[in-house]
Amino acid sequence: MKRKLHYLSVIFAILLLPATAFGISPPPIPLLLYGNITIDGQPAPVGIIITAQINTINVATTSIAIIGKYFIEIPDGLANEGKIIKFKVNDIFNEANQRQCTNISTIPSINFNLAVTTTSPTASPSAGAYSLKQNVSLASTGALSIHYTTDGTSPTCATGSVYSNPIAVNAPKTIKAISCYPNGIFSSVASFVYIINQIVTPSGLPSLLDNGTLAPTGNHSATSTPSLNVTQETTINVSSNNGTSSVLLPGDTIITSTNGQNFDATALTATGVSTGSLSGLGSGAVVDGALQWGITNLGLQFSIPIVLSIYVGDSFNGQTLNVQRSLSGNSGWTSDGIVPPATCVVAAGFCSFSATKASYYATYHLTSPLGGGNTGSGGGSYTSPVTATSTLSAAAQKVDSNKDGKVDILDFNALMINWGKTGTNVADFNSDGKVDIFDFNLLMINWGK
Repeated sequence: MKRKLHYLSVIFAILLLPATAFGISPPPIPLLLYGNITIDGQPAPVGIIITAQINTINVATTSIAIIGKYFIEIPDGLANEGKIIKFKVNDIFNEANQRQCTNISTIPSINFNLAVTTTSPTASPSAGAYSLKQNVSLASTGALSIHYTTDGTSPTCATGSVYSNPIAVNAPKTIKAISCYPNGIFSSVASFVYIINQIVTPSGLPSLLDNGTLAPTGNHSATSTPSLNVTQETTINVSSNNGTSSVLLPGDTIITSTNGQNFDATALTATGVSTGSLSGLGSGAVVDGALQWGITNLGLQFSIPIVLSIYVGDSFNGQTLNVQRSLSGNSGWTSDGIVPPATCVVAAGFCSFSATKASYYATYHLTSPLGGGNTGSGGGSYTSPVTATSTLSAAAQKVDSNKDGKVDILDFNALMINWGKTGTNVADFNSDGKVDIFDFNLLMINWGK
């Protein structure tokens, strides 16, 4: 029995000998890190990938098996004593997610919580008002992709357009974008509101041809072209009738002649017209405001309706006026080419309406219910002063500047005309005493209602 105990003691002693006594290196001591993990304040879902880096080299990778918890093993912890471990979560790195390896020989496991914040896309140039068209670039550090929309809806990582090239903005536009990361992680939606509106006076029309805002087709010259492309939204302000009227040309509008022939774009003019200089509207027609835009005695047409706001004075506010057009201003008055109903409800002194043809425009009322002798093909019936009845919600009514029961381009035009003004104003939709980006945001929220 004593001999057996002696043998067992010898064996036990051998087992207690250091491995180095036999020329064997001891296994490296790993460093174990564990803890809670959140993404944008919420427990990280199962499947999220965590990568540990030391000196930009990946030393360990794991995936989350329990919601909001992680466990990762760094091999050979002693060899990394004093070094910084950086943690990437789905390739997202936040500065707080790094830790120095210390006292690994005595503390081989560390409780270290990880918190990840996703980054919403950024835009360049930044959102705001510009007089020239912009090419907007989107960026998001660490994201696999960026999805965006320009129709006012919010994108997801399964909807919207995938960003690849700068977005051309040549008219007022809201870009909404979201950053998409691996394993279903995504950021909050970022919104960028751009107001693009080049404003010129009639004397500046030649500059629109020079800077490419009005671009002749192909290799045609401005003096003989079958069409003009409006490359960015532009407003032409015209002094008329003791006020300033305007013509808004939407971006991407194509201007052509009604006879299909080439025309001289350098002959384009915009002028205020004396109401007394017009004739041929018919018996009982009293012209309240007029404007010329286009080429006199030449029919022009627009692929996208343009918006005209003719100043008639505050005394007409709330009244409905008729609208007609003529090539010469003396005959051939018609509502053809005026977007139905070929009337306007005056707001803030302006009669605003849309048109698809040029070039003399007149707003008028009839002094007799009979309206006898009106030779125009439209607008010949008597229109009494009325105020439009709105069926819009209370919020939408605030931005319906002309009170026609619709939130559309006419309200946008009122906003542009009054942009930057202070005090009481029909375009101050939020009633803060100034017409600015906040009023534009309200208009976009209610657009199309």
